[in-house]
Amino acid sequence: MRWSDGVRWIDKLSLRLRTVFLRERIEQELSSEFQFHLDQQIAENIAKGMSREEARYAALRAIGGISQIQEQCRDARGLNFFETTLQDLRYAIRNLRHAPAFTAVAVFSLALGIGANTAIFSLIDSFLLNTLPVRSPQQLFFFRTNRVKVGHFMVSHTLLNRDIDLMLQRATQAQGIASFQEVSRLSVAVSGHAELSPGEFVSGAYFDVLGVPAYLGRAMVPADNLRSANGGRGWPAMISYGYWQRRFGGTANVIGSAVDINTIPFTIVGVMPPAFSGIALDEPADLVMPMITQAQVEAGSASAGFPKPDNSAGMPFLRLKPGASPQSAAAELTVIFHDAEAAAATNNPRKDEIARRFIELDPAHRGTSGLRSRFSEPLQALMAVVAVVMLIACANIASLLLARSNARRREFAIRLSLGCSRGRIIRQMLTESLMLSVIGSAAGVIFAFWARTLIVRIATSGQPYSPAFLMHWDLRLLAFLSAICVLNALLFGVAPAIRATRVDQNEALKSGQAAERASRLPFGRVVVTGQIALSLTLVIGAGLFLATLRKLYQANLGFNHDNLLMLTLDPHLTGYQGERSTALLEEIMQRVRAIPGVKSATFMNEKPFTGRAYLTSAVIPGYVPKPGEDLANNWTITYLVGPRYFGTLQMPLLAGRDFDDRDTTSMPKVAILNETMARHYFGDRNPIGQRISFDLKKGARPDVEIIGVVRDARYFDIDEDHQDAIFTPLEQSASRNDSQAVSFAIRTAADPDRMAADVRAALRSIDANLPLYDFTTMNQQVQSTISQQRMMAMLSGFFGLLALTLSAIGLYGVLAYSVSQRTGEIGVRMALGANRGRILQMILGETGQLLGIGVIVGLGMSFAATRLIKTMLYGVTPDDPRSFLFGSLILVLVGVCAALLPARRAVSIEPMEALRYE
Repeated sequence: MRWSDGVRWIDKLSLRLRTVFLRERIEQELSSEFQFHLDQQIAENIAKGMSREEARYAALRAIGGISQIQEQCRDARGLNFFETTLQDLRYAIRNLRHAPAFTAVAVFSLALGIGANTAIFSLIDSFLLNTLPVRSPQQLFFFRTNRVKVGHFMVSHTLLNRDIDLMLQRATQAQGIASFQEVSRLSVAVSGHAELSPGEFVSGAYFDVLGVPAYLGRAMVPADNLRSANGGRGWPAMISYGYWQRRFGGTANVIGSAVDINTIPFTIVGVMPPAFSGIALDEPADLVMPMITQAQVEAGSASAGFPKPDNSAGMPFLRLKPGASPQSAAAELTVIFHDAEAAAATNNPRKDEIARRFIELDPAHRGTSGLRSRFSEPLQALMAVVAVVMLIACANIASLLLARSNARRREFAIRLSLGCSRGRIIRQMLTESLMLSVIGSAAGVIFAFWARTLIVRIATSGQPYSPAFLMHWDLRLLAFLSAICVLNALLFGVAPAIRATRVDQNEALKSGQAAERASRLPFGRVVVTGQIALSLTLVIGAGLFLATLRKLYQANLGFNHDNLLMLTLDPHLTGYQGERSTALLEEIMQRVRAIPGVKSATFMNEKPFTGRAYLTSAVIPGYVPKPGEDLANNWTITYLVGPRYFGTLQMPLLAGRDFDDRDTTSMPKVAILNETMARHYFGDRNPIGQRISFDLKKGARPDVEIIGVVRDARYFDIDEDHQDAIFTPLEQSASRNDSQAVSFAIRTAADPDRMAADVRAALRSIDANLPLYDFTTMNQQVQSTISQQRMMAMLSGFFGLLALTLSAIGLYGVLAYSVSQRTGEIGVRMALGANRGRILQMILGETGQLLGIGVIVGLGMSFAATRLIKTMLYGVTPDDPRSFLFGSLILVLVGVCAALLPARRAVSIEPMEALRYE
């Protein structure tokens, strides 16, 4: 670029900047310059002998139209678009300020619609779109053996340490392999003060494979997973950024601090980055420990030793090498898995079943989340619902803008007559629409924060949730909000803007009202009909979800869930092992049963409706499998329970007896089946007294006697199908582990919430350091299992009500406009003898037409849409006639109510006043 061109470009830029920021001064300079040229020309004309008046007129003719030339100069600056946009903005703000009722209704409608869309999208962003804050997350994959459906579960063969060790040696498609294991309760003592915290056991390559550096100190390395890592000061451990701030005050000297985790000494070597708290998102880890310490920490004793080759490897994951495919990696790992198991399965009764297993890879870039799998489908359904609400809101505002533009027909006709282009008017009206959308979006963001928090609380049943699910402003969310803002402005602004310019200037400028009456807003009627149809779809959907929730509340759970207090205790966290743990349980039972108001108490390994249970394989002598039944996968849900379990839960026994205090380790082993399992394996035979075995080895002696059959119950979800279940005494179970938490069920005579303090005091009197948690009632536990359905029922009901309200406003607006425009016609009809009943019939007939068409279209849309939510319903069909009927009746009732005020206004018109108005 030449020097002169550069100087010219700088001069233009300087002029444009001065025009923007010094507009008045530039305009004064422009006016002064033209005045100077005019004065010069006048002086020359006077010198030629003209009078001053003649000289002025001659100068003006010679120069030309000064205003037009000034406009050309302004255009030459290149800022005409910017200046006219500012004018449009000022004009739009002035118009909105002068119509406060219209602005308030429009902004409120947009705030609800945009806020709901933003809230749901932000949840989808957190649950379904966000990736882990790690290096190249798309290359991360979980791997496991293929899953087989067993009752309520999809079960896969657990990968063991020996499998992972061989994969680390031989895998060529993976850049790295690591694993982790969540633990929800750890007793972490700092300077002698203990608190419960969640954590993770991780393999040595965990942070290297993820590509996550330490925020402070160092990350854990493979050497930390060796026996030599405990160099006298304790095992190395890392803590999360949040835990560092909360427990250690964010001090830099935290590195090297000593902590005791379940009485095992550890030394903090690093702090994880603020954005990373582990792969599990539902309960982020406060502490991360080497996998080699898992046995000692879980047992709370260094004598527990170290992991063995046949122990579970936790949840393994890998990072693929560049260019490697998940399919080739899975095939390679399958071969290695079979080799590892074949070398060890010399006497494994399941070796044939294991040989049929293969490795599958699942994307790991979003981490693990039970909430994600549980609420992904409802969130997608809610996204569709709020999108429909947004359409209804836009249609409503479009109707209001159409009415406003029709009232401004004379203004637009004058502007067009004076030379204003149609494009300029459209642009000005779209600017007004965009201003409405921007204001509505700003108000919607405030609503979105509140709505999002409410939705998450409903989804998590009020329990604490991961910071990963907090509302974060990222580029996706900002792009979504910007897009929806512009899209809304176009949706409700384009039609009124185009229609405003299609005006007959001659007719609009006539003084009479006939031309204005000629416009009956046909487009507005179409919009209202569409609103009615969409609203009916939402109302029917809400009715189906409400019916589902009602059916779930009415479902028979198989036991009495009222007046049942639940709590969990983990004795090993404070050093209780073996006989001390058994004695502690006995003492707890004695103390609790002695509390006034306690009718009965028992304990168990897992509470109902937590989604957890043991799976065991029961061998029933003489049982002949049914065609297609694979006994290699005969996993059975197994609960380890205490004495008087069924009596406390009031779960009816169909035959036999309940467990009692005699069912100890020194007595013969016993078990109780549910009726589905008894029917499955024994048919019409009486199972009482029969013996079964949990040993799969051939020739193993059945050593467990069946002493009872209990009625089927719901164990995981209210809507689950009945499935095989077996109950055994906790003290007799070979699966019992001192490191396992124990849950208690306490049947009370009064409100169980009021008994919680007495129970807590009784347990504290035994040992003030007992780690007690999860105090809840069984009713609350049941409520948490239907949080998905409750969320859908509550939110769909709210949005259905909102859609009805918006549709009623739209219908009212169209009818009110119609009545105002037909004032003269109504006056003529009444002057010619039409009574008020006839006028009322005419208005309500118009309402009936709109409602009738809307309902017919809405029923068709609902019939198709409800098929998409079939899997989310329980106890009702997608075409439930009551939901369709009640939804239609509610919509018609709301529509008639919306029409009453315009109808009342129509029948109150005085004929003489109407004719005078005409």
